[in-house]
Amino acid sequence: MIKRHALNISTLLVIAGLLLAGCAGQQKTLPPPPPPDATEEVQMVTVQVAVENLRETPNGAKIGETIGGSELEFMQRRGNWVQVRDMTRGGVWIWAPSVGFAEVNPISVPLWLGVGRPQNVDTLTSIFGAPEQLELVGGDVFRYRYLNKSPNRTGTLFGTQGFQAVEALIDRESREVLRVDFTLSPFEGSAKDLLSAIELPDVRSTKTNFDHALYIKKFNAVSQVEFIFAEGNFNSMVSYSAFRYPATEYQAALTYGEKKIVHETGSLFLSMEVTNNSGKYSFAAPEVFVELVIDDNPLGQWTLGPLDIRIELGERELIYQPLPINADGLDINTIAARAEIINAVTVPAGPVNKP
Repeated sequence: MIKRHALNISTLLVIAGLLLAGCAGQQKTLPPPPPPDATEEVQMVTVQVAVENLRETPNGAKIGETIGGSELEFMQRRGNWVQVRDMTRGGVWIWAPSVGFAEVNPISVPLWLGVGRPQNVDTLTSIFGAPEQLELVGGDVFRYRYLNKSPNRTGTLFGTQGFQAVEALIDRESREVLRVDFTLSPFEGSAKDLLSAIELPDVRSTKTNFDHALYIKKFNAVSQVEFIFAEGNFNSMVSYSAFRYPATEYQAALTYGEKKIVHETGSLFLSMEVTNNSGKYSFAAPEVFVELVIDDNPLGQWTLGPLDIRIELGERELIYQPLPINADGLDINTIAARAEIINAVTVPAGPVNKP
């Protein structure tokens, strides 16, 4: 079966609360997590240091103290801080390791992609809280964006200078985190040092040049990691990306059928058939590069997308997209076109379509 898709021009911005619950009337939201157990007992935590400060907000103004052995009611965790309730106050904040929680390294790849254990968006919201922005980027893939907003970048929630911002791509169907992109402060040190900081083993890079270091390795639940250098400085990195599934799998898996330009109601459209021949992956939110030429003279170049398309395993798609060009006076018989997918998000494969 061939499915025809038209460009979804508007980007759907979703309020932060959609991470934890659906929204009535929305067509595209993350499915809500299972409801809490109504019989769940109150969780108590015990202060494990001699004396610890109580704060109004995470790393905020001190409003009191508590002593070792005190039992406090757990309310929620945000980063390396825990909100608790004692007998004399409402919700106050305490350093999480002081009440028995492991300290979180926010730039850790295992934290985000779940190396060795299942990981999904609910785990992230339990640590990071609701995102600054949750955005549908096409093909049922959401972008989660969290900013480290403290003025001096010391990391209000984490007590670290490790990062400025993080973005994660989340599969709507499985709720899995598919990819993370960190903007670093930058990180001063070697690639070996950064691998250690993000809690991955020290391995030889697959490719290194003045722009980046690429690791196409199977780090348990991670398929690929990439570091970006600061202006060719191998000891200063400004960002890193980590991928659960192979990032460039689409290049070998997708094959193209007929590509043509269609003149319809005064506009030009790209018509292109694409088939997914991957053995186990589907591809979401593709971006398509298009170039038009008349008599060897360039007419225009565009990147379309990310498109609201998911090319399932074994599926053939008809991508039909308008081009941002005035078609008046153009003879499509004289136009040569080149088009290909230049980016796509690798996701777990859905059901195979039977012919």
